[in-house]
Amino acid sequence: MGWFSLLSLVVLLFYSESNHCLSLSSSSPSPLCHPDESTALLQFKRSFSVYNLYTPDDYCYGKSKTNSWKDGTNCCTWTGVTCEKLTGHVISLDVACSGLEGILHPNNSLFSLSHLRTLILSDNHFDGSPFSSQFGKFTHLTHLDLSSSLFSGHVPFEIAHLSKLI
Repeated sequence: MGWFSLLSLVVLLFYSESNHCLSLSSSSPSPLCHPDESTALLQFKRSFSVYNLYTPDDYCYGKSKTNSWKDGTNCCTWTGVTCEKLTGHVISLDVACSGLEGILHPNNSLFSLSHLRTLILSDNHFDGSPFSSQFGKFTHLTHLDLSSSLFSGHVPFEIAHLSKLI
């Protein structure tokens, strides 16, 4: 086998191997969740009770999205959670109509999810929860929905930090 043929074979093998690796990596259905973000989501879930989600005629009928959230599983596969494909950071949290009930305290682990771009907490029962200044930490947010969740009080000045909201 001559020098040119050997070089051609090596290039062909390298090309074939790299394509195989690319196809394996792109077939991965979900990125792997960061352990600290998984822990924060589980702590968020545990900070609330889940109330009965009405009857089939009601708007929020069904199971809580947090039912799929289990310790030791990839949070990027949980209902209502979306992760950035390259980094695995949680970028979207949608727990609308999840039957969450309780107070969202300013020290809640939710506020440690610093990569969030979308946060939907609508149609839950955060009875009497103040609209926390901690929402101002979510500087990457483009979408925020707190409707029909029974927050109370004034909108804090820190909401002005959310300059990317659409």
